[in-house]
Amino acid sequence: MEGTVSPISPKLASPSSHFCLGQKLTVTDIKALLKDNTNIIEVAIVMSCHSQSIGEILRKSGIKHVICIKRDVEILDKACIIFTSEFYKHLIEDSYKTVCDAFKYAQNCVKSSGSINNSENVSNRFICLHNHAKKRFVSFVLTYF
Repeated sequence: MEGTVSPISPKLASPSSHFCLGQKLTVTDIKALLKDNTNIIEVAIVMSCHSQSIGEILRKSGIKHVICIKRDVEILDKACIIFTSEFYKHLIEDSYKTVCDAFKYAQNCVKSSGSINNSENVSNRFICLHNHAKKRFVSFVLTYF
């Protein structure tokens, strides 16, 4: 069974797109939207509760790494802020690191945060869906909140 996502972000829909806000999209629809961009999108970050399904669709659409939240859990805004800021900082400042290295680093920053209750459990809610490539350079990052 093919998954669907609703609604589509205005950032993802182009003016020439025949999709409208609130419309459920299939994997095929998302692949069509991304068909000319999957070569340049190395990482998509979906920081919203239960976002693993959209993450899997983005991954199947050709995006090499998708960071999202496990499908069966909610996530705190504060945890997402810590995670994304540390992820980007580590990826940019330590350019010799891989996306997976930056993911693990950011996950550990959430885990060691003194400002989040049950931080170890919260840090395990982030997942990285990837193709296991050891690519060092990230050419484009698509973030969806």
